[in-house]
Amino acid sequence: MPDHCAIEIDRRILPDEDFDAALGELRRIVDAAGEPAGTLSVELLTGTPGFSAPEDGAGVRAFREAITAVTGRPPERLNVVGASDGRYFARDPAEIIVFGPGDGADSHQPDESVPLVELVDAALILAGVVERLLGIRMEST
Repeated sequence: MPDHCAIEIDRRILPDEDFDAALGELRRIVDAAGEPAGTLSVELLTGTPGFSAPEDGAGVRAFREAITAVTGRPPERLNVVGASDGRYFARDPAEIIVFGPGDGADSHQPDESVPLVELVDAALILAGVVERLLGIRMEST
């Protein structure tokens, strides 16, 4: 019979959940397992809260307007599959928006590529976002 067991739990935190409360929930479950005191423990390896940009935020509005202006159609709001550096800023008072060209399903694959037209559109959209947020007109060359 083994004398040691380790379990790693990947618990995703939703944007409306409290990070510390979710960790506390896991600790309470382990404590209630009925095992002798001191034989079980919970260790946080890494963790960040979930995040979601507000629909009425200045950044979301600027992206929505710029995407519509460049593509002629309204943007699609998607849930990002995978991780972004946005998670490191989830506790900060900032709008976190993940944006980019290409199909996320193709990310980090052999021969990954992005159609040139999507790359150009993304650059034009980002320029439009800057114009809208800063109230300036960027010159094209």
